[in-house]
Amino acid sequence: MAASFDELPESMRAARRWLLWREEPSDSKSRKVPFYTTGVHRHGQLDTAVDTNSLATFDDAVAVLAAGGYTGLGFALGADGTGNYWQGIDFDDVPNRPALQLLAEDLPGYVEASPSGRGIHAIGYGKEFAPAGSNGSGIEAYSRGRFFTVTGEGAGLGEPTCLADHVELVLRPIHRAHASQPSVSVTRGEAVTPQQVAELRSALASIRADDRQVWIENGQRLRSLGDVGRELWISWSQTSDKWRPADARTWDTLDGSQTSFRAVFAAAQAAGWVNPMSSASAMPAIAANDDMPSLKEIDLSALLTASLSPPGFVIEPLIPRRVVTLLGGHGGLGKTMLALVICAHVAAGRGWGPFAIEQGRAVFVSLEDDAPIILFRLRAIIDEYSLPADEVRANLRIFDGTDIAPELMVPHGAGGVVTMRETPLLGVVSEAVQGADLTIIDNASESFGGNANDPMQVKAFLRRLKAIAMRNDAGLVLLAHVDKASAKNGAQGNSYLGTAAWHNSARSRLALVKDDNGPMELRHEKSNLAAKAQPILLQQARNGVLVPADGGGSRESAEALIAAADADAVYGVLVHAINAGLTVTAATAGPSTAWHVLASLPELGPQYRNHDGKRRVQAALVKLSRDGRIIRAEFKKPDRHTGTRWELPQRAADIAA
Repeated sequence: MAASFDELPESMRAARRWLLWREEPSDSKSRKVPFYTTGVHRHGQLDTAVDTNSLATFDDAVAVLAAGGYTGLGFALGADGTGNYWQGIDFDDVPNRPALQLLAEDLPGYVEASPSGRGIHAIGYGKEFAPAGSNGSGIEAYSRGRFFTVTGEGAGLGEPTCLADHVELVLRPIHRAHASQPSVSVTRGEAVTPQQVAELRSALASIRADDRQVWIENGQRLRSLGDVGRELWISWSQTSDKWRPADARTWDTLDGSQTSFRAVFAAAQAAGWVNPMSSASAMPAIAANDDMPSLKEIDLSALLTASLSPPGFVIEPLIPRRVVTLLGGHGGLGKTMLALVICAHVAAGRGWGPFAIEQGRAVFVSLEDDAPIILFRLRAIIDEYSLPADEVRANLRIFDGTDIAPELMVPHGAGGVVTMRETPLLGVVSEAVQGADLTIIDNASESFGGNANDPMQVKAFLRRLKAIAMRNDAGLVLLAHVDKASAKNGAQGNSYLGTAAWHNSARSRLALVKDDNGPMELRHEKSNLAAKAQPILLQQARNGVLVPADGGGSRESAEALIAAADADAVYGVLVHAINAGLTVTAATAGPSTAWHVLASLPELGPQYRNHDGKRRVQAALVKLSRDGRIIRAEFKKPDRHTGTRWELPQRAADIAA
């Protein structure tokens, strides 16, 4: 496979992790032998200071490759000195492994094809994890001691994000269980069937994971199930806003000696849970297993003469019709409030921020907040925006599902195969939203009763929601919790609830984001049907109502606010770099610009690490200079030539004195 490096992420280009490799024959199959750009074979003890210092810049490695003598570029995994690690996932012989083909669709990070075209690599950046070596499963994962070939071709591309959680929660259980068994043996001689696992998942979904005592008790109850219990417990734990990846370590402190997994059923029944598997035969499947699937051929005969309609939108380009839009954010930011704001504006036919809105019928299905809270928020929205209350009442319907089992679909095990089945509530919701232009479901953690880390279950759920949207020619928005780190980073790790299928199956993705010291933004992070909207800066008005920060929502004002926020963010990282003794050059071109220096620091946010982020950093530096917050200062380079760098005014004055 020919290599092309045009789409490589800037963060990888800026990292000094590059080497070369040469394909050399061996007894069984050819080997990929790594070399430093000096021509020295890379071997022996890796990840030492000597090894790391021998790695090259991207430009140097490309130049040596172009001179000939090597097969391709390589990228070294391992620690980079900031406390973070370059990570990698390797899928081997994917065309002959159907299971890996499905998993490959959900790989996070920078994803590309291997040199042979038969494998897939993902490269990420974040915390260290234990290696998953070759064991015949076709899955390997490392955060040190390896290098990955780089082709820039194929699979999916993307930005390097932390792979650790995906490795631990999704891949490691599969890697460990390569020699699969018909049932799962547990430590006390018990065994659980696939149907029991599905029933446990449904029971856990009826119990809130916010209370620590309940969280520990369910961990104890599941402890005897080994890895199966751990996966159930962690998936359930992630439904709480309090969940942090480090909480997974608590599992190793549990012993479970005084209880068993059956106690989960008792606790769920006490909370009002009814086992959906007991009446599963009464619930229609999405498609019967013995139905013959069919494909509909699209008639192309009138392609050039027919009048074809462009994609429709409820709010262009945020919420397209006939597909699912995902709105995510950390708990407490105001996703529900924002969703109600959107519903009220659609019902009233009033524009919001920079977006024109045509009046339509809206339905809000609340599975988390009860009627008094919803009504209080809606009244506050009408008052704050001066919306016509009569029109809002006429065109908005709100349904409260907080006092019933909220799952719209649940897993069902039959013959060792787990599929997703509709609950009666899904039929009720389908009828309730009939004829609506906009449907909002609050939220995914309540309405989805399956395993959030299982791509097949997630896709089945989102396909069913899409069918509802298509039937009504409506926009359908699903609210989703993300953990605080994902929310802060704009969920760039595709970490909505679990598998990246949440991200991949949604045609539009919105994120409500607030950095520690920055403004709140509504970011349009994915759009398959139109160009993405610019970020909308938001602020809280009376009673927590979210309003555009510029009042009128003009694009000019929004861009000015974003520029000011960029300047503040870049200034903070610049101060950190200067105080750490780094030279932040004022050069705007070449391999050593200010952006390259700042991008090497973990303090620079992920929104500034791509091509557009580089432009925003440069614009922020210009603004900071014009505002007098930073100044250009000359300095002597090691080669005694004079260079120009950015300095803080007071620091420059102190140096001059």
